Formats: sequence, structure tokens, C-alpha cells
Amino acid sequence: MARSIHSLDSAREAANITQKQLVAAAGLDPSTYRRFLRGDRTPQQSTLKRLDYALQNIRRTGQCVQFQTAHLVFRLCVATLCVKANLDPEAVLSHKPSDRRTADPDWAAAAEVRRRALYLANTACGVSQADLARVANLTRAAVSLALNAMEDNRDDPEVEQLFSLVEGAVQG
Repeated sequence: MARSIHSLDSAREAANITQKQLVAAAGLDPSTYRRFLRGDRTPQQSTLKRLDYALQNIRRTGQCVQFQTAHLVFRLCVATLCVKANLDPEAVLSHKPSDRRTADPDWAAAAEVRRRALYLANTACGVSQADLARVANLTRAAVSLALNAMEDNRDDPEVEQLFSLVEGAVQG
């Protein structure tokens, strides 16, 4: 039987791992984790096992450093693309992908920047799709769909020019 949410949280604190790192490694929404801790929701055994596995994995492999690197790379890709699109990176990152407000032009522009950033982080910087899903708060399937859509757009000369420029700068 898996540990309780409170014993996992105590172990997390003792290991000097942030809640953000743990939930990202477990693929869990931070607000859900907080609801578990407050007792507003009861986690399933499979969720507790997932959190326990993520905690052990971070302790063993130092994945929290990997997460921080993936997070930084993704944010840098967003910031770079925002300069080109004349958008505010914080505004782009604040739009939740799950809202799916496709009629909102600001949300749509942010979604396009995020898709491009996912693609660049994956192809030019080597960040795995699983890590991108964690840092962008998306499912792995959503990341895969975004990457496939961007690959299909490589025929667009403007997109190709932008990606070539960034890939060249990153890869030297």
C-alpha cells in the first residue's frame, strides 16, 4: 500500500524538493495536490503511488534539475518567439492551454507561440516530449499533436526561416 499524502509531503520537505517539482515529475496538477493536502479531495492509491515513485525518482536521479532545465528551455523558447511576434512572454505563459478559447485572438496567438516553443525546445534543444508535457502543463498526447502540427507547417517559408535561425543559434 502506498504512503499517505501527508507522509509523502513530509518526505518531500525532508528531501528539500518543492511541491512544484514533485507534481511536475508525477504529472499532477499543483492545485489538485494542494486539495489533497487540505483534505478537500482524497487521492486514489494509483495517484499516491505515482507521487511516491516521482519522489523516489527525483531523489535517485536528480530529475528536479532536469525539470528545471526543461522549464528554463521552454520559457526561453517562448520568450524568443514572443520577441519575433511582438508579444509579452508572461502574457503568453499565463494563457491556459486547457481553456481552448479559440475565438479569442490573444489566446490563439499565445497558443501558436506555445506550439512553436514546444517544437523548438524538442527539436533544437533536445527536451523530451514527456518533460515538455510536464513543464507546459499538457498531456503527452497534446504535446505530440502540437509537434506534429508544427512539423506539418515547416513548409511555410516564414516558419522555416524562424526555426532555422533559432536552431542555428542553439546548435552553433
